[in-house]
Amino acid sequence: MSDKPHPPTRRPDLPPRLKELARRLVETLRQARLETRHATLRSSFVVVEETMSKEQTSRGRAQDRLLVAGKQDHEVRYEAKKMDLSKEEVRNAVKSEGYSRAKVERKLSED
Repeated sequence: MSDKPHPPTRRPDLPPRLKELARRLVETLRQARLETRHATLRSSFVVVEETMSKEQTSRGRAQDRLLVAGKQDHEVRYEAKKMDLSKEEVRNAVKSEGYSRAKVERKLSED
């Protein structure tokens, strides 16, 4: 490969009216591209603003603590250690009672 720059391409001479139309077209396309980028950025920020709440709430955590996810090993391990039972017993209790932590613990304390 040579390091020589490419020679500039020579444009044919156009009548002034066509030159003006071409210049306007290029400017319109540039403006449309900028507006599209701006609209895309603007819509991205709107989505981020809508999904982010201003204040952190503990509602999600409180609801999560009320449930036992029987398919998540760390949750099953925690309940098994807390109730001094095997993981399999906890999984069976979740299957029979549902995901409610209170119901699962009640079932495990009965057995």
